[in-house]
Amino acid sequence: ANQLQNQPVLQANMFNVIGRVYTSLGHYNEAKDLLQKAVEIHRGHSEDKVETARYLNDLAIAETRLGNYEEAYLLHDEALEILKNEFGTEHQKVAQSMAQMGAWIPVTGIEKAAELRNESLRINEKIYGSNHLLTAESHMDVGKIQRSLAKPRDAINSFRRALEIRKNELGGQHPDVAESMIFLADVYRLYHLDLQKAELLYRDALNIQERALGTGHLSQLHAITGLASLYSEIGNHSEAIMFYERNLEIRRTVFGENHPSVAEGLGHLGSGYLKAKNPAKAEQYYRQCLTLWEETVGSKHIVVSGALIGLGDALTELEKFDEAESIYLQSLDIQRYHLGEESGALVIGALGKLSQKRGEIQAAERHYRQAISMMEKDGASDHYDALRLKKELDSLLVIRE
Repeated sequence: ANQLQNQPVLQANMFNVIGRVYTSLGHYNEAKDLLQKAVEIHRGHSEDKVETARYLNDLAIAETRLGNYEEAYLLHDEALEILKNEFGTEHQKVAQSMAQMGAWIPVTGIEKAAELRNESLRINEKIYGSNHLLTAESHMDVGKIQRSLAKPRDAINSFRRALEIRKNELGGQHPDVAESMIFLADVYRLYHLDLQKAELLYRDALNIQERALGTGHLSQLHAITGLASLYSEIGNHSEAIMFYERNLEIRRTVFGENHPSVAEGLGHLGSGYLKAKNPAKAEQYYRQCLTLWEETVGSKHIVVSGALIGLGDALTELEKFDEAESIYLQSLDIQRYHLGEESGALVIGALGKLSQKRGEIQAAERHYRQAISMMEKDGASDHYDALRLKKELDSLLVIRE
């Protein structure tokens, strides 16, 4: 690629391809450098603005992975404006770019993400009709945002609609059908609407994926972690740990030992041991998770805050209160650096649990109320995490009385 200066358009394409590969490998800084080169070279030597928009979106994804949300938003927005100018507002490429931009909630904010996804659905329905696979994909995107906005019934309807279209168009044994089933199962599980139905959907989806793709495929991670989380919640911890370990094994097999996906798998296993009342084992995996995140994306990346929360939770259960508090405050600093001073509700909720464990009941109540208030202010009063915090506050108030 470096020797293609006399063929700049081809060189830009090569840099873009290699940059996207680096993104998939978790080498986000290297990806950013190459994708930036691709954009700059292509802008200077080609009139193909549609291709420029694609390169901008690819660069935006790398910036998002690095936690550079403002830069990512500007890139996505520029790409979207290029496509609107080229094709008008009622075009599939515009809908596709909206969906891509709306996929990154930290970039756009949740309300803007919902607006983009709904508009993408409207455009696809207008172009292709109500029973097209691209329309099904848009229903999936809308369902995901409805789930995050604590609208479980709406999310169920969106996922069911996508499932219906995909079954009609692809048959009942296609991996895309399995994907719709998994997201539907998530809603039943996260909002405790029907855990038995969630389990059946996860297992049926996993069977479809294994028949179509063999065992150990990356697409199976979602169903496997869904089952692991479900079994943790109902107290079947041995089964949960088995699925968490399977999840981590797939990640290591596909990506090797030093990849962000492996860090994520270590965090999942840590959460499984924490729910199984084995905080010492949880601490071990959370520390491995944290170290790998810091090595692969840096110590100030937004994902590090999540690993810190998990480690803080394990330390709280081990009654290492001072270290846990320090860990939580590190997490809060990272979240506020990336997301603003009004962010960090879940960290503050965790501080409430820490204060309760210390016997500082008034401080615990204050933290819980602050966290719930922050989520309510963001329109997430019915989100499953908000519901969990309310339940913890109610339990605290019973203890105090």
